[in-house]
Amino acid sequence: MGYYIRVLTPKSDPASPTLLEKAAQEHGASVTGDVSAAEWDQLVVTNSAQNEVCAIERNVILAGSLGEEELAEFQAEVAACFPASAAKWLESYLKSVRTIYAFQVLSGTYADRGWEILGSVKEALLGAVGGIVQ
Repeated sequence: MGYYIRVLTPKSDPASPTLLEKAAQEHGASVTGDVSAAEWDQLVVTNSAQNEVCAIERNVILAGSLGEEELAEFQAEVAACFPASAAKWLESYLKSVRTIYAFQVLSGTYADRGWEILGSVKEALLGAVGGIVQ
C-alpha cells in the first residue's frame, strides 16, 4: 500500500486543475490527466525529468463511494483518540467533509525536489478549498 497525504474539505466544488498546474509549473513540473475537466477525478504531477511525483485523487463523499468508505474509517478511528476534546472537534469536523483529495506519494517525490513540488501543489489545493491535512 502506498503512502498518502489527504486534504479533507467541506467544499464539494472541485479545485481548479489550472491552479494546481500553475503551482507545479513554478518548479518545472507538470500536471496531466483531466486538466481541462471541471469535474476531474485524478491528476498526476510529473517533475521535469518526467518522473511521477504524485497522483491526486478527488473523492466526493456520496452514498456507496470510496470517499464515503474512507470517511467512515476515519470517523471510527477518532472515537478512540485523545485528548477527548480534540477527538470531539475532529468528529464534528468529519461530519462536514464533502470531498477528500488523496495525494499518493510516488517515486518521483524522492528526487529532483519532488517533496517541494508535492508541497506546493498541496498548499495550492488547500488554499483553494480549505480543510485539514491528514
